[in-house]
Amino acid sequence: MITLANAGAQTLTVEIDGVTTYKEVSVTVKPADDRTPAHLADTLSVTNGPGSEFGNDYVTVVGLDSKAYIIRIYDVAIDGNLLARHTVRMIYLQ
Repeated sequence: MITLANAGAQTLTVEIDGVTTYKEVSVTVKPADDRTPAHLADTLSVTNGPGSEFGNDYVTVVGLDSKAYIIRIYDVAIDGNLLARHTVRMIYLQ
């Protein structure tokens, strides 16, 4: 599960292939297309779960270590409203 609220310094929890990683992060949201609400950075809750792919929404995360990560968003809910059902993938940018 990934939970990011009120874009800014947050704790990122992501599980990939059974491995859980915690990072202190600063969060910005870069909409991939018009289906991504402009206020997505305000409250974002992402849960890793089954579902078919929909859209190309990404969160760019820059850790306090200045390393950049990109997270593919799935199961996106804002204020409890499900926007898209996806899975989650985190990519470290060197």
